[in-house]
Amino acid sequence: MKTLERKTSRREERANRMLTIRDASRLLNVHRNTLRRWSERGIIKAYRVGIRGHRMFKREEIIALLTEETHPDTVEHIG
Repeated sequence: MKTLERKTSRREERANRMLTIRDASRLLNVHRNTLRRWSERGIIKAYRVGIRGHRMFKREEIIALLTEETHPDTVEHIG
């Protein structure tokens, strides 16, 4: 029973650290296609998961991008 609990808690921890493209785009207040474009340009790293290669984003990296966005000298970088 503990093994199952341990696996579940690890899965939950990963899920809490990662965001779907939908969740990340909502946090950043941008369209999903914008987030896809940013990941292709290397502005933010997307992690491909599953057979279909869905993009997932680390919550910490999204928060860092939000923090970066508030500084006037980095707004052009995000463009």
